Amino acid sequence: MTENGEEDRRNVPYHYYLVGVFDILGQGDDLAKMKYLPNSPEEWPQFNELNRRTRQKVLEFRRNLLEMFRIVFNKHESQDSMQHLVSPPMEKLRKTPLGIQQFSDTTITFFRLDNQEINGQAIFMTLFGSAAVMRWALSQRISFRAGIAIGPASLITDHEIYGAALACAASLEKKQGCPGIAVGDGLIEFVDSPLFGESTELRASVKSFIKLAGGLQRLDYLGEPMRQLVRSMNPGEEMRHLNQEVESGRKFVEEELRRIKHAPDILDEEKRAELLRRYADVKEYYENNMDRWT
Repeated sequence: MTENGEEDRRNVPYHYYLVGVFDILGQGDDLAKMKYLPNSPEEWPQFNELNRRTRQKVLEFRRNLLEMFRIVFNKHESQDSMQHLVSPPMEKLRKTPLGIQQFSDTTITFFRLDNQEINGQAIFMTLFGSAAVMRWALSQRISFRAGIAIGPASLITDHEIYGAALACAASLEKKQGCPGIAVGDGLIEFVDSPLFGESTELRASVKSFIKLAGGLQRLDYLGEPMRQLVRSMNPGEEMRHLNQEVESGRKFVEEELRRIKHAPDILDEEKRAELLRRYADVKEYYENNMDRWT
């Protein structure tokens, strides 16, 4: 990768961007029951309940996704044990705002990477925050999948991104299939480049968060490097609460497997088999990591 020079960009304001595409799963089944307005007063309560439930899930996920990023950034700044990973001062990172683009049950986050002093911190915190959102969401019975990528992109408006980085993140989100977060190869290449910054420890930490599984680079949100970092920031009672959060996520995944196996509204048996395979993979992932969180 090379620096973003004015001559290379010509008149198009292209930069490297870190882009995340987060999509809630399972909304389609409920929305399919709302294709038409009710024809009788008796049908309205069920219609209204479905509408309330789907809207509330989207709003809750959006709110907690953004809140989790804010909390993670603030905690990193305040924890003495993390200062060696978050210098220079976080104020420099805050001067480049996190972009948000939302539609329906999809949220897109984007962060411009044009400052070698803070590029590494932005990537580190985005991955760490995304892992926290994944653990929280499953504990709250919300399934989502995401793709995180780095590549060239530009802004069409202040709140709308366009370009290869977005296309890659969206493609990764679909490839992820089951609940989880896929990471693009371009992110790994960026981490290995001078654009990431000079901190070898930060570079190693970011790489430790990513694991190859099923042909995709995936965010290892329950892995040992992630658990050690979470524990260093959340001693005592708060860590016990997070352990319970992971246990709640595991129980939800098991319940989803049982629900999918017997759900009468899944008429396509090929779809049922694919969903069972996906959630079985997530169940196995939890089982392989639960000892670390209990």
